Amino acid sequence: MSAVRGAALAPQSVVRPSAELSVGVTASPAPAVFLSDSLSVYLDVVRFLAAFAVLVGHLDQDGGYAAWLLLGDFSHAAVVVFFVLSGLVISHAAYARQADWQAYVVARFARIYSVVLPAVALSFAIKAFAVWLDPVNLSAEFHANDLRLGNVLGSVFFLNEAWSVTTDLPWNGPFWSLCYEVWYYVIFGLVMFTRGATRAILTSLAALVAGPAILLLFPLWLLGVWLVKHGARCVVSPTLSRLIWGGSLMGFIVLNQSGVDVALRMHLHDVLPGFWRLESAQRFVTDYCLGVLVAANFIAFRGLGPRAQRCMQVLKRPVVWLAGYTFSLYLFHRPLTHLVGHFMPNTAQNKALSVLWLLLILAVCFALGQVTEQRKQFFRALARRALGTLTR
Repeated sequence: MSAVRGAALAPQSVVRPSAELSVGVTASPAPAVFLSDSLSVYLDVVRFLAAFAVLVGHLDQDGGYAAWLLLGDFSHAAVVVFFVLSGLVISHAAYARQADWQAYVVARFARIYSVVLPAVALSFAIKAFAVWLDPVNLSAEFHANDLRLGNVLGSVFFLNEAWSVTTDLPWNGPFWSLCYEVWYYVIFGLVMFTRGATRAILTSLAALVAGPAILLLFPLWLLGVWLVKHGARCVVSPTLSRLIWGGSLMGFIVLNQSGVDVALRMHLHDVLPGFWRLESAQRFVTDYCLGVLVAANFIAFRGLGPRAQRCMQVLKRPVVWLAGYTFSLYLFHRPLTHLVGHFMPNTAQNKALSVLWLLLILAVCFALGQVTEQRKQFFRALARRALGTLTR
């Protein structure tokens, strides 16, 4: 994700795409501008906080003790934020800059694989290192479950959550959400850049491959697309904007902390046969509610007035810099928290030690991001060459 951010590209100003696509399809006109400069910075703030919440939550789950940082309670809700953000930013970029399917594919390919391939390698490398240090407790699991070709192929082609496929990266559970998002990119791109029978056939095939669990959370991603296309028409007075902004934030917190999501998931699991096959989409009811609150929060922010805009301008440089590493932070942190929790658990619940681990993991993820997320040119060139060969 950035978002996840995520996996979303950084927002940029909207420009109208060219009238004709390279495949002969007339481009849809760009919608009215929803993503203002101040809102873009605000989304970067949200993106980084969501990624940091996931890190805090996983450090606590893996034994590093971070429960005292209450942000970790929002690790699942943060993924909902990433989905809405991703739909918003990807569709904005598609309308603004990617006037043909080749540009769209190149942008998505470079953005995703510049981080995904290193993340796959890192997951296996760290688990293998841990096995070397502790073969008694980790060797059997590593050789029986982790060292399977299907885990690599499922991750590289984002099939880990499709039709209850039992593949996964070792020590990198957060990868599941990217398997959802990438199929949303595929389906959105097919809808946007194809027409007629070709669109119907290709989107149906993509949906069939993705499977019901992935499709069930697609409305969250489409909420972001709706904001780009229609959000600018939702003009709200400053007073009402403040009420909606504060109310949506409070509603998000209350719903997340209420435990309704877990209770409802357990109930549906008991009454619906095969409900478990929905994998990570089993909280879809409350996830939809969280998604609506996120969308309302973004709309309300646009009406907060000049004070909020000035605040975002003050924060712009550091926030944009931090947000530029959220994808790396999201995909690289979990093997590190597992490593820390397995060999150096914070059993004394020392807050200073948990802060130290957070800072060290952040530093490692940012360093890795400098040579992956910030170096997408190679993957752009690779995608362009491959597409050039195919089109010829």
